[in-house]
Amino acid sequence: MTQNPIPQELWSYLQNKYKAVDARIVKGGSINETAKIITPTQIFFIKWNQDFIPGFFESEVNNLELVAATNTAKTPQLIEFGLTEDSSFLMLEYLQPGFHTYQSMQTLGEQLAQMHKQKSDFSGLHYHNYCGLLPQYNARSSSWADFFIEYRLKPLVNKAFSQNLLSLDEVERFVKLFTVFPSLFPQEQSCLLHGDLWNGNFMITESQIPYLLDPACYYGHREVDIAMTMLFGGFDKAFYDAYTANYPLEEGWKERSALWNLYPLLVHLILFGSSYRQQLVAQLSTIAA
Repeated sequence: MTQNPIPQELWSYLQNKYKAVDARIVKGGSINETAKIITPTQIFFIKWNQDFIPGFFESEVNNLELVAATNTAKTPQLIEFGLTEDSSFLMLEYLQPGFHTYQSMQTLGEQLAQMHKQKSDFSGLHYHNYCGLLPQYNARSSSWADFFIEYRLKPLVNKAFSQNLLSLDEVERFVKLFTVFPSLFPQEQSCLLHGDLWNGNFMITESQIPYLLDPACYYGHREVDIAMTMLFGGFDKAFYDAYTANYPLEEGWKERSALWNLYPLLVHLILFGSSYRQQLVAQLSTIAA
């Protein structure tokens, strides 16, 4: 019999409140432990960690609610989030994964295009959140360029340098990039972003319905989300065709993905170490040669 993976106090809580009878590990990300919780009447999805990071799951709930409020892309239904003596946790409806089809990826592209039409007069957000385990600081800014430099790139460049993950020469290349940054992309009104849209943060269910998972929301340039979809292998062609048919992108968007992906690569460099340094420096070189 497989050992129950849930920490003892959390498991006791789930037994008392939901009459949980079993828990089985499911594939999740690299940040939290994840499992499905089986009760006599229902199955839930739970993620937990034992680091008690302040506001970690609360900010994810806020992000999910922001996306859900647009009535565009679907997100899992919230069941509960909270603390026990040994864990912080977030419980959601359980979604049965299915296969990607042309139609389901087309739907995902259409829904993201509609979400990106939710505009704001400012970049940023009214609360701070997380990207992975890294705090993601937000403020309202009338300038997208200033926001991206001051709240996305600069803090992580400084942090990476302090941890000997970037050289002084590489930091100076970032500083040079900052001086020309506003001229490198087309100006658009900021929109609601998923903020961490790689291919592990969406799901196509067995009924062929796409869901967005684990958002790290803020308002910004929509090319940020599109670039992130391309970072670790890319999405199906049907996704990009449907997105651009519903909300065309300015010429050169594929090439500009290197610019926007500096941020997630800095996140990965700090969280997971120097194995991401070569990819980050290579992307920086294509921009600030």
